[in-house]
Amino acid sequence: MFSNSGAIEKEQSKGERMNWLKVLAESSALPDITSLGTAGLMGAMWLWERRTSRQREEQLDEAHARIIGDRVLLDQLIDVVKQNTDAMSRLCAAQDQLMRRIDISNDKAAEGSKT
Repeated sequence: MFSNSGAIEKEQSKGERMNWLKVLAESSALPDITSLGTAGLMGAMWLWERRTSRQREEQLDEAHARIIGDRVLLDQLIDVVKQNTDAMSRLCAAQDQLMRRIDISNDKAAEGSKT
């Protein structure tokens, strides 16, 4: 599941870069951007990187919340399994006790019929 996530992120990142460059190329603001020079281009790239970084942070926050929610559900499931195990143990003990009583009753009845 996680082994392909890096490749998918790289493809998405590559697609985002291509979209950004395509928008710049098709934009009528291209002369304005080129007039900003290297510093302006670096500033625009920094802003773009910050936006994508913020989106990634949001994805990580959502994944973390989902994991924490799953952990709570898992803890509840473990509690239910423990309760079921205890109930089954008590049931088995009660059945064993009942079988011993039946065996004792049968033994007494067999001895009574012999005499």
